[in-house]
Amino acid sequence: LIMLADDDSSGSILFDEFETLCQRIDEKLNRLRFDEELDLGMNLGFTPPQVRDFRFLFAELDDDNSGHLDLDEVHAGLKILGKPISQPNLTKMFQRMRDESEEYTKVGVCSGASELDFSDFLKLMQTLRDHAGLFSEDAAARQDISTPKALDTRTMRRALMGLKLPKLYLATLTRDDMISRICKHLRCRPGTLFYQSLKIDSVAALLQRFRVD
Repeated sequence: LIMLADDDSSGSILFDEFETLCQRIDEKLNRLRFDEELDLGMNLGFTPPQVRDFRFLFAELDDDNSGHLDLDEVHAGLKILGKPISQPNLTKMFQRMRDESEEYTKVGVCSGASELDFSDFLKLMQTLRDHAGLFSEDAAARQDISTPKALDTRTMRRALMGLKLPKLYLATLTRDDMISRICKHLRCRPGTLFYQSLKIDSVAALLQRFRVD
């Protein structure tokens, strides 16, 4: 990076070249951070657009650029998302995160503090989705799993993750790409009736077909 910033090949960098160097370092760190956040988000079952939306909201709420949000700010963010939840219930979700996983031990909401960073924010969104039904794009009652082409994007991505495909690769797949991969794995066509041909009658049954032991 220093060599790239040294435009005149003098072996030293001027102030404007130093500014360019700092900008490039910042851009590189931001890309690395987003890749890590995307990987975490997909591990938690969110789609890349959802992770980007959560990151944008987090940044909007983080007025002091501290990299952390408190309970009140998270509560306000959920209202912005149109997913209101009472403050007492949100507090219970914080507690549930601490109780359910031994992984939440770093500084932040999961260790009992009053603020959380973006990684903790994503984990809280997962808890809200799994226990309160928020952000769920494919609630079982609304799922259409009649054919491959009827599947929603999140269900297909969850299935393909069972094949141990790289998560960043999965993030690049279009809907048509995922339908194609689903059909290739199940040896069927986009319009094949799942239950009639493969005895698949639920999301759980579908995901079971993609488990790699």
